[in-house]
Amino acid sequence: MIGNGRHSATVCDFGVISSAQRRKSRPNRNYFGAKRWPAQRYGQVAKALAATGLRSILNCGPGEEDLAREAEAASEGTAQPMTCSITDLIALTRRAKLFVGGDTGPMHLAAALRIPVVAIFGPTNPARNGPYGTRSVVLRSPASPTTHARRSQPDEGMLEITADAVTDAAHRLLADSAMDGAHG
Repeated sequence: MIGNGRHSATVCDFGVISSAQRRKSRPNRNYFGAKRWPAQRYGQVAKALAATGLRSILNCGPGEEDLAREAEAASEGTAQPMTCSITDLIALTRRAKLFVGGDTGPMHLAAALRIPVVAIFGPTNPARNGPYGTRSVVLRSPASPTTHARRSQPDEGMLEITADAVTDAAHRLLADSAMDGAHG
């Protein structure tokens, strides 16, 4: 079991879905709304992954518990929200079969741990920001401008990325992982 006392997860087949965006040093100011994919879509992805036997843990940052509950509701209870320490996040991510999330610290952590990543990008350039060092599928709309402007509203191009597109990317990565395991 891994947990922080309030939440725990049995280590088995699961993925980490992360909508965490806020910086801990500024919990009351959301500068990264432009990089936030809708929480209900994370829930839809978690529900689709659950249909194939992959449980999802919804990582959220301080002050984002409402977003995690929104994603959990959209998953129809198939995903478990969890706010955890960085140590617990490392332990959970290390054991994950897959990571789904935006251009965030947890995405870079998953890449560093060589966990397959579905990265959902808005206004930042994935050629500059990664993910690097792991198998990944980067989803980014051509309508997204490349900018580092801090805005509270989601990037319009990012909103064009559907839950189905993310789910399809996740299934491709999981199938590639299964093939690697069969040959390795």
